[in-house]
Amino acid sequence: MKDVYWSMTYPRALFSERNILHDEPVSLLKELRQQQQGVDQSIPGYLKCPSFLGACNNVFVVRNAVHVNARVAGLRQFTAVDQESVDSVTLVRERPPTRLGYRIIGYWLHPLFFSTEPLMMAVMPAFMHHSEAQTKMGYIPGAFDIGKWYRPVDSAFELHPGVNQFCFKAGDPMFYVKFFTEERVRLIRYNVTEELEAISHGCTRFSSYVPNQPLEKLYGMFEQADIRSRTLQLINENLANPENNESERSDQ
Repeated sequence: MKDVYWSMTYPRALFSERNILHDEPVSLLKELRQQQQGVDQSIPGYLKCPSFLGACNNVFVVRNAVHVNARVAGLRQFTAVDQESVDSVTLVRERPPTRLGYRIIGYWLHPLFFSTEPLMMAVMPAFMHHSEAQTKMGYIPGAFDIGKWYRPVDSAFELHPGVNQFCFKAGDPMFYVKFFTEERVRLIRYNVTEELEAISHGCTRFSSYVPNQPLEKLYGMFEQADIRSRTLQLINENLANPENNESERSDQ
């Protein structure tokens, strides 16, 4: 069993309560198996295929919690399309493009994962799910070691050329996270404190001050500064359900 700590962050002034109310990421394979009702199980399918199971092992679905219906209003400007999005449209920011004709938007859906041991995590598009937003944009994937670097997942999307309006609905699958281990992964929720937020912000912003650094160098700096041990201490002090988590561990 591999324990992975996780939490969700939003701007405190607007959506601090979402850190508590956000649904836990769920196993992709579990969701797919729940959709097999009525299908002839005697027929070979990809949920019995070793290569598919290997690719999707320890993959979790991260869903959206805030309704955002936005329209491009100009350079790096967005307006709310409906009343429900008046506040939440502030969660969308435009970034400089990488490809000609493709706008990049950042969306404030930033789960924070951390492991007590080195553990690679990849973030990828929700390729087994469908949503209206997915017809208008593509998720920009990435990967890093969540045992050696404490930064939130980056929710960045490329809008398809010509798209000037999009909607993230509550419950939409936004992206997948995959943990590269053969062990079963158990997610343990914690609450982000101001100090944890500051550590995370420092890891995120460091690349802006010293760009194009290889990940291994960043990992080494994180370890040498003794930030890793402090991060783990703060997480353990702020578990969302410490009694339940301790009981689960003792039952293994």
